[in-house]
Amino acid sequence: MKYGHTVKYNGVYYSAGQEVPEQAGEKETPLPFSVESDSTAYEETNTKQYSRSEISLMKKADLQRLASENGVENAYEKTGDELKKILYQIFNL
Repeated sequence: MKYGHTVKYNGVYYSAGQEVPEQAGEKETPLPFSVESDSTAYEETNTKQYSRSEISLMKKADLQRLASENGVENAYEKTGDELKKILYQIFNL
């Protein structure tokens, strides 16, 4: 198998693009940044439950991003206080 980065396998370093030997019966494991794992990571972060304290301590840019991710229209045009009130409602706080 060839990789796009340096790999250490069985104590031997292989340069990017160099063939790395595989043992018989070895299964291919998905890369940590494959499409499947990226979508799973997004779903996990998207379902995080925030506390009232976490939201109240967020910077305006973080509030805008979180509000936008949760379907708030014009999130980038609202004030921090407006966003906090909306996010409290979204997360039932």
